[in-house]
Amino acid sequence: MLLLLSLLSSLVALAEPVRTPHVTAELVAESATLPAGEPSWIGLRMEHAPHWHTYWKFPGDSGLPTEVKWTLPAGWKISEARWPLPSRIPLPPLVNFGFEGEILIGFEITPPAGAKGDF
Repeated sequence: MLLLLSLLSSLVALAEPVRTPHVTAELVAESATLPAGEPSWIGLRMEHAPHWHTYWKFPGDSGLPTEVKWTLPAGWKISEARWPLPSRIPLPPLVNFGFEGEILIGFEITPPAGAKGDF
């Protein structure tokens, strides 16, 4: 969790944010380049509108978990999601687990060692 919090303060945007009426999402990275053959951290940063939430990997009694599906070039590797701790989201009589406000879901990504240059 500390790693994710420290990343949040020094991340570089990888692409334009995607905006919906309830959530803004963007990919961010710990540095401006991804060195070939070296693991680096990237994250999915999501900012929720007030009174809106998304769900954790174990959503609780209702809802569906947030999913991230990657399409990577050959030889690239990416870790499973490193989730922040969720909040309880009670919707009596149900209890869900998820996120409100701003969150960062972290991933360790590694370009292939033989790749030319940095990305």
